[in-house]
Amino acid sequence: MAEFQITLPEDAAAYVQRQIAAGKFSSPSEVLADALREKQVQAAKARLAELIREGIESGDAVEVTDAWWDQLDEKVQAELRRRQSA
Repeated sequence: MAEFQITLPEDAAAYVQRQIAAGKFSSPSEVLADALREKQVQAAKARLAELIREGIESGDAVEVTDAWWDQLDEKVQAELRRRQSA
């Protein structure tokens, strides 16, 4: 586990102390680790929303069926064979 020495603004330090006093966390490290995890979740959700938007804007929808997957697999296998023989 990595160790860091950090300096917090007074209001942030007071928040950390209130969280510990309320029994929600047992140390400043736990408070900050929880806040960082939440920030990571927010970033992941934002990235997922971006990918969904890109997918929606990428063109006409294609129905994905077993036959569609089979055709895709055939194309991939053919490309692999082509690259191996080159």
